[in-house]
This record gives sequence, C-alpha cells and structure tokens, in this order.
Amino acid sequence: DALGDDDAALLFGAPHVVRNGDAEFKYRPDSDVFYLSGWEDPEVVLLFRPGSEQPFVMFVQPKDPAMEIWTGRRWGPDGAVDRFGVDAAYPYAELATRLPDLLQGYRNLHYRFADDADRDQLLIGALKSARRKARRNGMAVPDAFIDPSRTLHELRLVKSAEEIEILQKASDITASAHSAAMAITQGGVHEYALESIID
Repeated sequence: DALGDDDAALLFGAPHVVRNGDAEFKYRPDSDVFYLSGWEDPEVVLLFRPGSEQPFVMFVQPKDPAMEIWTGRRWGPDGAVDRFGVDAAYPYAELATRLPDLLQGYRNLHYRFADDADRDQLLIGALKSARRKARRNGMAVPDAFIDPSRTLHELRLVKSAEEIEILQKASDITASAHSAAMAITQGGVHEYALESIID
C-alpha cells in the first residue's frame, strides 16, 4: 500500500560473512527483510509488485539435503509459499533470468544501490534486458530509483500492541542473560563462558 501502483521494491537479504577459510560468522538476517517476511536464512530476495497477480515474490535457497546436514533445514521455494505467505517463490539462482519480466510495468524501483557491487550489476543487467523487451511490448520499465529505507523505516516506527509485548519480552530475556553473565564474572573466567551464558 505504501508503494503505490507504479512502484516496485527489491530487497536482498544479508550476505554470509566469511571469518577465515571455510568458516563463517553466525548469520544475521537483514532487518528489513526479516521485518517484511520473517525469513531468517541467507540467499534471499524479496520483490514487491503492487497491483500484479503475484504482488509478493521471493527468491530463496533451494532444498538441498546434503547442505542441510551442515547448515540446517532450508524451506526452499515451496516452504516460502506454504509457511511465509508469498504469492510465488523461485530458487535464488533464477533471479537474473526471471527479474527482467518481473520488473516490467513499474516506473519506480525501491532498491538500495551501492550496498553490493555484484547485486547492482545483476540489477543493471536485468534492467537492460527488461528495456529490450519493453521496446517490443511497450511496457514500462523502472527508470527512477528510491532507497527503500525511506518508506520502510517510517513503517517500522509504528508498533502494534503484540510487537511491543514481544519487544518487552526480548528486553527482559536480554537483561536476565546479562545479569547471569555478570554473576559468574571473576578472574579466570573466559569470555567464551560469559558468551555461552548470554547465548
């Protein structure tokens, strides 16, 4: 509703951050992506297209039993539809090929440029392809870009009673965790022991 009929929004999830070798830091989802979808896994893209037959589209990691042994269960595209209420979901690897068609019909795109050069290049390639198709079919293609945080952060300021209750519960748990860690703090106690109590 906040976008309007001429505007689409494209949001990427946070990337994995490699610590060293093949070890990664604990994954933290992008706050805006999590707010809009509840999705906590990496390799995710949200696309909002007001007025279309499929206004909420996600690109997600596919199911992969071998990888899930190491990284945990993946919902996959079917899980995105069944559990997260999206209108359509596709494997993350299909983003570049599907995006040109999905962007047609919109004049403005809410997208945060300059966060990630590879994502910017993917979008630029998709827009070039969409423009070629638009010359044949006469549909609009985004030619104006707006940082989505402008709209999103205004929306996120407003909290329902349920959200306030959840925030209070999270604050209470955090305070208890810090108090428990402070209670065992003394000479010889390692930082990882305190971290484990807080976690």
